[in-house]
Amino acid sequence: MRRAGQGSHLSRLAEVTIRLAQEDGRVRFSVEDDGIGFDPATARSGAGLTNLGDRVAAVGGGLHIDSRPGEGTRITAELPSAPAEG
Repeated sequence: MRRAGQGSHLSRLAEVTIRLAQEDGRVRFSVEDDGIGFDPATARSGAGLTNLGDRVAAVGGGLHIDSRPGEGTRITAELPSAPAEG
């Protein structure tokens, strides 16, 4: 992962964990970091998370953002998987 410039939210990031699983006709993924986190209730809505939520919803999925100041952030999504061919 390329780090952003000094003073950015990534400058204190030590670890990112990405999980991906498929079961019961659904694909689930999560991205979790141990960065500085934020309060989703008071955070300014940016294009990145808004676009991600819109794209997940467009294919019938759901998106959840869990973050707290000083505790990192976890973004979890669940999407319907495409039917297997064959």
